[in-house]
Amino acid sequence: MKRDKKFGDQVAEIKLIVIDEFEVQLRQVALGRLPLTSPQVTALIFALKGNLPEKYRDRYGVELTGKDGEAIQVHTIEVEKDYGPG
Repeated sequence: MKRDKKFGDQVAEIKLIVIDEFEVQLRQVALGRLPLTSPQVTALIFALKGNLPEKYRDRYGVELTGKDGEAIQVHTIEVEKDYGPG
């Protein structure tokens, strides 16, 4: 595909058509119109995640702020350890 741009473009176009079909099939399953088994649905989900990660990847984001969106205040305290008589 690196040597033949036209071929590479055709493969990319077909890939998008197939991905669109995967999305249609999952939508039909969600609406109860297409009876797929659980493994088939899982395969479609992984195919979408693998081929369109920017759209279907699992996203995790955590943002911590202090009161009213301000910076979190950090305080350090010293603790004396008392292990009793010894």
